[in-house]
Amino acid sequence: SAPKKYKLNGKKINVERAPEPSDVQWENLAFKFRDKLKSRLMTKFLELFVVVGGCAIVVVISYGREVIREQTEDSPFFQLASILIALILAVVNVILVQVLKRFAVLEKHYTNTRYNISCAESLARAQSINTILTPIIVNYFIFYDIWNEGGLAFDIFTLLIVSMLFNPIFNLINPFYLFRLYGRYK
Repeated sequence: SAPKKYKLNGKKINVERAPEPSDVQWENLAFKFRDKLKSRLMTKFLELFVVVGGCAIVVVISYGREVIREQTEDSPFFQLASILIALILAVVNVILVQVLKRFAVLEKHYTNTRYNISCAESLARAQSINTILTPIIVNYFIFYDIWNEGGLAFDIFTLLIVSMLFNPIFNLINPFYLFRLYGRYK
């Protein structure tokens, strides 16, 4: 049982340390819980929409790759399709970063810390689904291909190589940052 100082009129109360005043997003305190819940559900739906959209593009390209495989044994387009799939997954991950940051603002969190946690959780979830589950869904559940060229192992290896090269290059010449610089000095 809780000590008396933690009860009010015989009912247990929960006490937690207040956030620092500089951490509070004061304008978001006016929003009701119901409104915040609606906006959070909407952002989760939009997050799912972006991930499923990327997955759908990968399924279409994988289907085209399977058609190429059936028509010819050795085709450079077959390997280019695997690289294209990896590039699309990497680009979707970059898009997810930009989109989910903006979606998290719509969730109207009380504190900056909670906003940052929400961004990190959403990004981890969406990028994991995009990077891990999409190749598994496409290669294992749709085409039942794991070890062949263009199968799951090949696609994951290609995805790792493309991510290793694409992400640092993209961060070096980030078009979102360059666009902001252009707007600033225009």
